[in-house]
Amino acid sequence: MSRPQIPYELLRPKLASRTVGDNNRQILSPRTFATANKSRRRRACQQVTVGICLSLLMLWPLFFYGLPAGLLSVFFSSSGTTAIEFCRRSSNEFSFIEPTIVMGNFTLGQAKTIDLCWNTVIGRGGQAIMGYASYNAVSSALLRIAEVTPVTYDLFASLSLNPNDWFTIIDLVKGVRNLQGWRPKFAMFWLLFSAILIIAMPSIIDASTGYVQPLTLFYVSGDVNDTHGPEYNPTERIPDALRVGEATDVEYICKTSTIYQWGFSRSWFMIIMALIPVWFFGTYCLWLDAQHNSELTRKMRNLGQWRTIADLSEAMTAELGPHINGYSDKELAKVLKSRPAIKYDVQVDEQGINHIFLTPRHSSKLKLSFEATYG
Repeated sequence: MSRPQIPYELLRPKLASRTVGDNNRQILSPRTFATANKSRRRRACQQVTVGICLSLLMLWPLFFYGLPAGLLSVFFSSSGTTAIEFCRRSSNEFSFIEPTIVMGNFTLGQAKTIDLCWNTVIGRGGQAIMGYASYNAVSSALLRIAEVTPVTYDLFASLSLNPNDWFTIIDLVKGVRNLQGWRPKFAMFWLLFSAILIIAMPSIIDASTGYVQPLTLFYVSGDVNDTHGPEYNPTERIPDALRVGEATDVEYICKTSTIYQWGFSRSWFMIIMALIPVWFFGTYCLWLDAQHNSELTRKMRNLGQWRTIADLSEAMTAELGPHINGYSDKELAKVLKSRPAIKYDVQVDEQGINHIFLTPRHSSKLKLSFEATYG
C-alpha cells in the first residue's frame, strides 16, 4: 500500500528527490536527520532568541495601554480634585469596566468609531499575534505528548489544525481527563488555558476600553433652585472650599454631558498586564520542554498543515482500510470516535529504512536517530 507523497521541497528545498516519467514528477527519497543535528551552543542561542522575542511581545499591552494611559494622564488631567472625580465620589459611583482614564470631546458616532477601530486593530491583532506565537509551541507539545502516550484522533486533529477553536476546548477538556501521566495532563491543562485566553482576548480588549458621557456640568450656587452658577469641565479643578467641605451653604448639581469621551479602564488594564506575561512565560516553557525532550521536534520534523494531513491520512487508511474516499466527513468522524487512540512509533522495513507513523499499537517512548535513514 503506497503512502501519500508530500511536496517537502516546498519546505526544505535541499531535500533529495528523483525525477520519474516524462512529466518531471518528483518522488521524495529516503533521508536522514543529520542536517537537524545542531550543537548545544546553537540550540541554546536559538532558544534564548525566542525567549527574548517573546519577552518583547509580552510588553505589547504596556505599549498599547500603558503609554496612551500615561499620555492621557499628563495631557488631559489637572492637579487637585476634578469635577468628575468629586461627582463620582459624592454619589459613590463605581463600575469595574467603566473607563477611568478618558480623553476628548466627541460625538457618539466619533466615539464609537474610535472604539471599534481600537478593538479591531488591538483586539483582533493581539489575538492574531498570540495565535501565531503559540502555534509552534502547541504543535511541538502535541508531538511531545504523542511520542509518549496515545491521543485520540479528535484531539490530534484539533490541536494540529485548529488549536484556538471553541470545539478544540472540548477535546482539551477530554484530554485533561483521559491522558495518562501528570506531564501530558499538565500540558493539556495549559493548552486549555491558552486556547480560552486567545479566544477571549478580543472580548477582554473590548471590555478594557469604552466611551462615556462624563459628569461635566457642575453648578455651584447659594440657592438650590439656581442652576446658573459656575460650570466646571470634568478635568477642571474645583474650589478648595467645596472639596474640603468647608462651604456649608454651597449647593452643587452633577449632570450628564451631551459630549462623549473615550478611554481605558484601569482595572481591566491591570488584569491584562497580569494575564499576558503569565501566558507568554508558560507557553515559552512548554515550547522549551519540547525542544529538549521531543524526538520529532529535535529532528525538525515539525507538525504543520501538510505534515498533519499526511500523518493522519496514513493512520486512517491503516485503521479503516483503503476505501475511505467514499465516506463523508461526518461518517468518518463517527467511526474514528470508536477507534483506539494513536501515538507515534517507528518501524524498520526489509530495506533498512525507518518509517515513522501514527498507530494505535502500544509501544515505548519514540526514539529516533540523526544518522538513520527515514522514509
